[in-house]
Amino acid sequence: MKALILAGGYATRLWPLTKEKAKPLLLVNGKPLVTHVIDKIPADIEIYVATNITFKKDFLKWKKTIKRPINLVFEETSSDTNKLGAIGAIASFVKENNLTEELLVIGGDNYFKFDVQDFLSNYNGKTLIGAYDIGDLKEAKKFGVLSVKDNKVIEFQEKPKNPKSTLVNTLCCVFPTNIYPLLFDFVKIHTDNQGSFIEHLVKETDVEAYVTAEDWFDIGSFDGYMEAHKRAPKERNHDEVSKFYGVDFWGEGNVIKGNVFFDQGAAIKDSTIENCIIFSDCKIEDSVIKNCIIDEGAYINNAKITGQIIEKGSHITDVIMNKEKKIHLGRDLAKDSGLPIKIQGSDLYLGNKKLEYATRSLEDARPYLAKSKALCKIEELYRMFRDVYLQSDLEMLRKNNLRYDITIIAPGLIGDEYVKTIGHYHPLKEGAAVSYPEIYEVIEGHANFILQKAEDGKVEDFIVVQGQAGDKVIIPPDYGHVTINVGNTPLIMANVTADNFSSEYGDFKKLRGAAMYRTKEGWKANPRYEIENFKKAKPNLSFKYLDVDLPLYKSLINDHAMYDYLVNPEKYSFKDALEITSTIKIS
Repeated sequence: MKALILAGGYATRLWPLTKEKAKPLLLVNGKPLVTHVIDKIPADIEIYVATNITFKKDFLKWKKTIKRPINLVFEETSSDTNKLGAIGAIASFVKENNLTEELLVIGGDNYFKFDVQDFLSNYNGKTLIGAYDIGDLKEAKKFGVLSVKDNKVIEFQEKPKNPKSTLVNTLCCVFPTNIYPLLFDFVKIHTDNQGSFIEHLVKETDVEAYVTAEDWFDIGSFDGYMEAHKRAPKERNHDEVSKFYGVDFWGEGNVIKGNVFFDQGAAIKDSTIENCIIFSDCKIEDSVIKNCIIDEGAYINNAKITGQIIEKGSHITDVIMNKEKKIHLGRDLAKDSGLPIKIQGSDLYLGNKKLEYATRSLEDARPYLAKSKALCKIEELYRMFRDVYLQSDLEMLRKNNLRYDITIIAPGLIGDEYVKTIGHYHPLKEGAAVSYPEIYEVIEGHANFILQKAEDGKVEDFIVVQGQAGDKVIIPPDYGHVTINVGNTPLIMANVTADNFSSEYGDFKKLRGAAMYRTKEGWKANPRYEIENFKKAKPNLSFKYLDVDLPLYKSLINDHAMYDYLVNPEKYSFKDALEITSTIKIS
């Protein structure tokens, strides 16, 4: 006897979780579904796993974790539209291997507790089907339904509208060799549904059933996956927070309830987690998460989420989410911004007025990226709220040619490059030999500000300034600049500039961004530039035009004369605006 595990579906009902991950490789209690299946197959049976070429790399990696020999079979398909289907894959396997032995077939997305050896002991040369009493006629409609008398299947209905029983097909069966001719004839017309072939066999041959009372779950939907997770036996000690392996708990308010699985690299702070699957490298702060699947690298802060699949790499803050609604929680930025501003989602409100904004999309940014075709699920990279003011301050701002803006940059990666602004230079002031400067303030988040002087790709100076909440950074004249969000949360920053010029983007676009790219591995040189080294710097807090005590807007309104350097830069020296902390040679 050979064993064939079917693991080639695309599981669109579990998207986004299975968008980049094969369903049989999803974890239940820290172990892939397909591994649970393999562990139940007797050691003397040779195992083949049939999947599709899309997930080849993942299955090759998985195979290295299995201690017994495994044969992988890859189907050359890329989506549900051109896949062979379950019965097509079985027929193809039998034919290509000239199989002369019985075949044990198991769905790789099954999670079950019955003993496969006991199942096989009931095989007597006739097709044998594993059946499970799902106990609910409504649920039975989703599966192949068996009517059984004295262990013989007398009728089989594939996903009937009016099921006659609650016994359902588990996609665990043994095919004897004498049905192979019937199989080859059947797939000339039908290739997808295994249940349809069972229905055909019941009409043409004797088919027997093995009925189990042990738990069985079809991991084809969110509810099925979560139910399997809740009822799975705990294979790690989840009774005490301190016993979770590879998880960083901080703060004193963590509560873990029910059956929770954490993959390595997760970090949890002051949160309640109940009946959840938390994949690797997730970070959850000040949140309540119930009955959820949180995919790799997600960041969640100040959220209440119930019954959701959170996509890989998502960044979610200030929301209430369940199956019925998604509510963005408003948050007051008045203390940090100096304005009566609230943020709700990515929208800003000044008092009760929703502020207008312009956006930069992923497509807008592609000409400025290290890799123009890099994958990214973030469509809107940042929002620019131009010319923000209180009505009582408008006359003063216009008279002094000053403008206050706010920008919100999404967190995350484009490929392996952090989300950033596309970058620009300021023009020379008319009648002067210097360009207009600018001042930035970090209201929330963690920024890298890039400042560069370059001509025709030859870099004269390149400076990186770290910025965190409350920091102010002056961009001196003649420097182009880019802002990068290197944090897990949206980067909210303000800026003040003269209000009589347009920024220039051409040089950055021509050379695909700045001279260095900030990636998750670190800084990487842009090969279109000549650059020998770069400097790291911090704001010089003693610089006389830098107000470290007040939020930028309040400082501007209180003493607008101090910001004259933004309008008349030729009158001022900027050499002490930044304090260089190190110089790094580029190898």
